Amino acid sequence: MKFWRGTKAGQPERRTWRLRTRLAVSLLAVFIPLAALLVLSHFETRQERRDAEVANLETISQTIAATVDGLTRDLETLTLAISLTYQEAGITRQSFESPAVQQSSQTYLRHLVDNYGILRTIFVTDTNGTVLSSSSGEGVGTNLASRDYIKALQAGSAAVWSQALSGLETGQTTLAHGRAVTTPQGGAALFVITAFYPDRLAERLPAGLPEEGEVVILDGGGNVLYASQPSPAGRPDGLSTWDPFLQARAGNAAVLRSQTSPLTAGKRYGALVPTQRNGWVVSFTVPQSRIDGPLQTRLYRDLMVTALLLAGGFAAMYLMAVRLSRPLSSLAGSAAAIARGERPVIPIDAADADVRELEIAMRTMSEAVARREQEQRDHAQLLASLQEAGAWIASDLDFNKTVEAIADVGARLTGANNSAFFYQKDQGGPYQLFMSGGITRSLTPTEVSYLTAGFKSERPVLRLNDVTRAQFHGQVSPLFAGNNGVPPRSLLAVPILSRQRNIAGGLIFGHGQVGAFTERHEKLAVGIASWASIALDNARLYSQAQAIQEELRAASRAKDDFLGIVSHELRTPITTIYGGARLLNARRKQLDEEGTEELIADIEQESERLYRLIQNLLILARTETKQEIEKEPVSVPQLVQKLVTAFTRRRPHRKIEVDIQPEAEVALAETTYLEQILSNLISNADKYSPPDQPVELHVRLEDGEQVFRVLDRGPGVPESEVERIFESFYRSNSTKERVHGTGVGLAVCKRLVEAQGGRIWARLRQGGGLEVAFGLPVLTGVETRV
Repeated sequence: MKFWRGTKAGQPERRTWRLRTRLAVSLLAVFIPLAALLVLSHFETRQERRDAEVANLETISQTIAATVDGLTRDLETLTLAISLTYQEAGITRQSFESPAVQQSSQTYLRHLVDNYGILRTIFVTDTNGTVLSSSSGEGVGTNLASRDYIKALQAGSAAVWSQALSGLETGQTTLAHGRAVTTPQGGAALFVITAFYPDRLAERLPAGLPEEGEVVILDGGGNVLYASQPSPAGRPDGLSTWDPFLQARAGNAAVLRSQTSPLTAGKRYGALVPTQRNGWVVSFTVPQSRIDGPLQTRLYRDLMVTALLLAGGFAAMYLMAVRLSRPLSSLAGSAAAIARGERPVIPIDAADADVRELEIAMRTMSEAVARREQEQRDHAQLLASLQEAGAWIASDLDFNKTVEAIADVGARLTGANNSAFFYQKDQGGPYQLFMSGGITRSLTPTEVSYLTAGFKSERPVLRLNDVTRAQFHGQVSPLFAGNNGVPPRSLLAVPILSRQRNIAGGLIFGHGQVGAFTERHEKLAVGIASWASIALDNARLYSQAQAIQEELRAASRAKDDFLGIVSHELRTPITTIYGGARLLNARRKQLDEEGTEELIADIEQESERLYRLIQNLLILARTETKQEIEKEPVSVPQLVQKLVTAFTRRRPHRKIEVDIQPEAEVALAETTYLEQILSNLISNADKYSPPDQPVELHVRLEDGEQVFRVLDRGPGVPESEVERIFESFYRSNSTKERVHGTGVGLAVCKRLVEAQGGRIWARLRQGGGLEVAFGLPVLTGVETRV
């Protein structure tokens, strides 16, 4: 439970109750509902008990009513027997004039009274109500004509019960039952009256009635015939208008539930029931305390027991709280010390099992916090080491120096005796292995397949405590150099990933001892590998950037050379053409025919040279766009004849030897491209060949290709430059000083050949000279002869 209090700064501070207070409040929280439950149960039980008691009282009332009915039935039977006796004896009013009859009647009646102790008297009257005889001999001659029961008999009733009467002699309440003695003719001769005191009914009541219970018998007029207890002050004489009496008089039981009654003082429980023979009402009631008192006493008793249990529980809980609060206070102090960063010793000495478990948990928590802090310190140290390693690895962009830094840093942080690093620059290509001491060599993917396969598993890090137990242990030693010739026993290998998250290589550490590498070393190796991936990518990109810059510088130099060459190559023919044209225009008449033709020939030759140069430059620029071309069958002899004729016209002194294999007379090519290639190759061979040496052109079908070869006997080029002569604007240092050129012709040939799906190459000839050849795909499905 919590509450709040204000601090000096006005900020709320949460406070908690002590254990003892919480236990006391908890006990009250249990007791209050329990007490409420007891009270509710009491009320429910009291109502049930009341209903049961009222039903029992109703049964008692019915039993008493049955007893009264039995008594009245006996009296009616007795009266009937007396009347029959007088009737059979033929006794009439005149018979009592005889003293003998008088004496005999008195003796008979006294005998009956003596045998029925409840009777007060029996007397016989004539039809006028005058007493003729009595059991006591008293009252003879008294006229009772004013009595209601005499009037009822005179009115013809065979039998009648009187209401409550005051005795003629005693004044006590008396009841009487009368019956007529009939004559043989059916008329009334005499009246027999039996009288008794109602209080004598107590002798006939059932035994074992509750002491507090009161029996009251009422006649049909509501008058009290009998009351088992003294009448209270103010009891009315007649109860004919009382609702319960009227209900019982109507033949139904009337129940009293904690109600006041005019019959008795105070509130009572009970019932009023009718008798069956004479219309009387029997009431039996008990005081309210008779029923509610025990229930209330039981409630007080239960509450007292609960209070005692509460007090005992409170005392037990208090002792328990005192017993628990001491170790709990100690644990609270230990927890506060842990929060301050201290490491207190937590004893485990509590007697209570739960508190003992709490002490064990606190000690476990303290140890776990200590381990966690140590792990955090180790992790911080790990991060610092990796940060330092990353800074060192990334300090240089040179690839080889980066690799060396990765291996050195990894070996230092993991404590490895040796380290190795393999890396794949091109996916699918070989790996380059870098070992301790600067040793490098190439590796095939198969040689490190056991590592790369492990790198692709769910746990890409490979850490072996004893590598000699692995199936591939024989493949591990060659990856390390040195280590005093001792193969590694412990192995730690982590993958190097590329930017595309592909495996680009691996970092391997070895140690001569078994189990030298731990989980911390593994984390360090993974971190170093992450830095290595970034550093190697940066170094590779830097190398590529350097290469691109070098290529750009070379291209810039080539461009400058090209511009110089082109300007020179353009200036020479233009100067010749321009000078010759001006000379012809100014001195045509002074020149002879031979001089004129020579000038015209020079102009034509330089114009053609200029045309070829411009044509090659245009083709070179057009091939840069990589436009699609359409190839078609071309007659090689016709094309070659056309080229040779045009060339011979320009260079009549150069001999060209042509050899075309019959099977190679049709080529699948773009006509203009093929013509330009052959023209450039023939012109190039002519330019470098001695004047007396022929230029050869051979066309063959070889290994699925149509091969064109142009051969010369010129100076050739150094073997190291054979592949470079096809580069744009490249000219060999051995020939560019002797022969003018732009370095464009062979580059154009290479572009045009490759555009047609072919290939071009060059090689030195035996005996001097150069062979430049190119191959085109063979034409299939058509006749190769034209």
